[in-house]
Amino acid sequence: MKLLGLLFALFTLTASAETIQIVVPYTAGGVVDQNARVLEKALTKRIPEHTFVIEYKVGAGGMLAANAVAKNNNKETQLLIHSSAFVTNLFNKNASYAISDFVPVAILGQAPQVLIANRDNEINSWQKLMSANKPMFYGTGGIGTAMWLSGEVFKDITSKDMTPVHYKGESAALA
Repeated sequence: MKLLGLLFALFTLTASAETIQIVVPYTAGGVVDQNARVLEKALTKRIPEHTFVIEYKVGAGGMLAANAVAKNNNKETQLLIHSSAFVTNLFNKNASYAISDFVPVAILGQAPQVLIANRDNEINSWQKLMSANKPMFYGTGGIGTAMWLSGEVFKDITSKDMTPVHYKGESAALA
């Protein structure tokens, strides 16, 4: 049903466009990129008269891509595929886009956040984590991303001293 709504919106928005860009704000290999690849294949199959191209505009937790799509002066047909960071970034002073710059088209999926550790790590259970009394670090895909926000919420509810380590994208953080 979600894909049907997306197809209807695309027909409405792209009647004259031959090429439609799917703008991805994160590095290759992450969840958003994987969703974009699946979407591109499905749309190419169902709407063969259009060419769908994935464009990567990586950086600033997705703000560079959102800013670029919001300020699309070339009037190219662009679809921004983003994570929850799209909304959290609105609180960042460097975001030059507003929610009103966009029209929601479809929810493509949901990805739960999980807490994981290296198998050989001395803190490898909830009990050990809660009893640990030393500084800890957690990897993120950058400030404003879902990984970062989850870490900050976790710090707040557990009162743990945790420092984010920012990587260039979620796939790098997971590795």
